[in-house]
Amino acid sequence: MVLSLRSMLEVDSPYNTYKHTGLPPSPITFPEKTALDAVLDYDHNDYIYMCAKADFSGKHSFAKTYAQHLQNAKEYRKALDKGGIK
Repeated sequence: MVLSLRSMLEVDSPYNTYKHTGLPPSPITFPEKTALDAVLDYDHNDYIYMCAKADFSGKHSFAKTYAQHLQNAKEYRKALDKGGIK
C-alpha cells in the first residue's frame, strides 16, 4: 500500500508530530559512533562560511572572511551558469 504525502500526516502514531504536540516518546534514530566521534574530536579551524565547490564534487569550499566566501560563491554561480543550471 502506498500512502500519499498528505495521508501520512493523518497516521495515528506517537511519532507523528503533526498530529501530536511535543516530542516523540523516544529517539527516531540513533547516530553512529563515527558521527559522535566526529563531533567530539572535530577539526579546530577559523572558518565561518561554506559554499559548494564549483567542480560539483559534492565537497565544499570554506572561508574565514566574507570576501573569500563571496569569491567562492561567485565561482560556484559561474559553474552553474556554464552548465545551464538554474
